[in-house]
Amino acid sequence: MATGKLGWTSGSGIETSFTIRSIYDVLDVIRQKPGIYIGNATVSNLRMFLCGFDVSMYCFDVQYEIEEPDFDTFGVFVFDHYGLEESAIGWANCILEQCNGNEEDAFCTFYEILDNFRSS
Repeated sequence: MATGKLGWTSGSGIETSFTIRSIYDVLDVIRQKPGIYIGNATVSNLRMFLCGFDVSMYCFDVQYEIEEPDFDTFGVFVFDHYGLEESAIGWANCILEQCNGNEEDAFCTFYEILDNFRSS
């Protein structure tokens, strides 16, 4: 079992890294600098990054250092937030639909809902 780091090196060679203690550490870093990790700040890019990140954590047996509320329940929280029945479209598409297909608005809305989820 290993612990992970997430970071980047600037064009001038300055390295910045963060210890990954939970999925929320990853989300907080993406929130600060989405262009570095997901390109355009869209909810679809965020969802795809999280899927790939989850797979890499599993494949390399990287464990989070602290347990926080299970992010898997976030989808239920999103549908409850909108007063909808949970469906197979998933949390990202639900948020995107509620934002009338505007990916950038959906990205910002994701973080608003995430803040509510984390404080609940």
